[in-house]
Amino acid sequence: MIHRSYNFIAGFCPVFVRSCIQEVKLNCDDVVVDPFSGLSTTLLEPNFQDLFSIGFEPHPFLYEISQGKIFLPSNIQEVKFSGNLLLSIQPYTGSI
Repeated sequence: MIHRSYNFIAGFCPVFVRSCIQEVKLNCDDVVVDPFSGLSTTLLEPNFQDLFSIGFEPHPFLYEISQGKIFLPSNIQEVKFSGNLLLSIQPYTGSI
């Protein structure tokens, strides 16, 4: 579910990244580097396999989404606060 937070056509599928990691047989001493990390799929998948990764993203919007995926809320209060905040947002019903 974490990979589907934003639809990004240029992004990699998590299954593809996972299969690439398995194919090259990375171990705990290896580091996955992604110079244009986009939505961080290539950064997250190694972490699920106890590998290190580092990435760079120059686009501010994609960088912010990546930060949200990589640095998840650390406690349930943050999750509840964010959930309540999102639920309190009312749709715009005016005219443009």
